[in-house]
Amino acid sequence: MKKIILLIPLLIIFLSCSQNAQVNSKENHCITNCITNSSTADSLKNLLQFENAIGQYLAVFKKCNDKKIALSIAKCYAMTNNYDSALYYLDSSTRCDSSIYKLYMGEFYDCLKLPKYDTLEERQFRKYESKYGSFNNREYSKKLMRLGMKDQAYYTKINLYPDSASFYWDKKNIINDRNLIEIEALIAEYGWPKISEVGIEPSSSAFLIIQHCGKVNVMKKYIGNLEILCRNKEANWSEFALMTDRINTMEEKKQIYGSQIFFDSEKNVYYLDNVLEPDSIDFRRKKVGLNKIEDYLKQWNAEFRR
Repeated sequence: MKKIILLIPLLIIFLSCSQNAQVNSKENHCITNCITNSSTADSLKNLLQFENAIGQYLAVFKKCNDKKIALSIAKCYAMTNNYDSALYYLDSSTRCDSSIYKLYMGEFYDCLKLPKYDTLEERQFRKYESKYGSFNNREYSKKLMRLGMKDQAYYTKINLYPDSASFYWDKKNIINDRNLIEIEALIAEYGWPKISEVGIEPSSSAFLIIQHCGKVNVMKKYIGNLEILCRNKEANWSEFALMTDRINTMEEKKQIYGSQIFFDSEKNVYYLDNVLEPDSIDFRRKKVGLNKIEDYLKQWNAEFRR
């Protein structure tokens, strides 16, 4: 039995980090220069012992006011459904930088219902615009970021709690259906989001939602426009590549870029197959900004079935 693996969390992290890699000199004063050691806390978190992990992270955080540690604490609190504390440490993590991507990580989806989230979001948008310039369509950008966050909701819990995966997938399917209705309404009003109008990070949300809608006719409705925007540097070629492969896979055609990984439940192994001209796949991947197929397969410990 084949199962398409969702690769979007990796993509959105890559796109998010591209604009937030640098921190200005004012922000640097907020970051202590001590070296933090959170390996024990990290191990506890990986073992799903979130309460114990929080205790270890807090001990490190008291010694070194590190925004990375604050973000880890926020995620752990979110995983224990303590959303007030999650927002408190998310606030600490973002107070001394101008990033917005942290606010829209899927772990914080349930924080949207708290009024403090709106305040935190508005503060970060102002700081972001102060550093990078104003969004041409600010409200569209904010709506897109929230939709992208909803798209990423529950992936962490699905991966951590496989026995409860069906429960969270039921929740995600409801979210995905609502997201599709909302994004199509926004596209009808504003058009497919252009990088120059909404920013790099928000522009990817439309792709995420359409890619995950599970409806090939919807993907084919927008793929042509996405290609045109890529040619005009208003969208990312990697998004076009992934959507192209998803369409071909759903129509039982050969993949062009080899982005869709499957799971063989009988052999308990991930694999890639049904690729057009496998010997030239790296040439095609390079043209759209994807890494070498060998490196990509290593990420999944997957085999290439030529």
